[in-house]
Amino acid sequence: VAAEWRWSETLQVPAAHIYYLADGDLTELILNKLRGLTQPDTPIQVERALPTPARLSIQITWNPKRFEVDVLAALRSALTNTDSGILAPEILGIGKTLFRSQLFDAVLSVTGVLSVTGLSYGDLPFSTFGIKSAAGHYFDFTNQLFLNGRNE
Repeated sequence: VAAEWRWSETLQVPAAHIYYLADGDLTELILNKLRGLTQPDTPIQVERALPTPARLSIQITWNPKRFEVDVLAALRSALTNTDSGILAPEILGIGKTLFRSQLFDAVLSVTGVLSVTGLSYGDLPFSTFGIKSAAGHYFDFTNQLFLNGRNE
């Protein structure tokens, strides 16, 4: 869940925008719960967060004493795990920044990874300190995470 105060096109007033990640539609449930906790005239808008399809390419060198395929599988799992992976929407969050330094830290913490030799977001080098998703959006790296040029 993410919340921010912003202009509501729907309500035509500044409102508390609540964005959430879920498989089902929780809009009414969340709105009713918040209505019970706030003043009746508090402007609240609840919306499901929207995915921003994102392509991320990471080139690594791996320990030659390990199989590349095993290191890449461990890296993919570490980055996308919904409990701890930095690229999982549940961890990265809604409207948040993916920092280059945190990504490097996550990649280099995987056993067998020796170094990061390339990093790009979309078709451009990921050379800035971070990339930020728009308000109410989250990065969706589903089928768009390339490790040493491989999608899976």
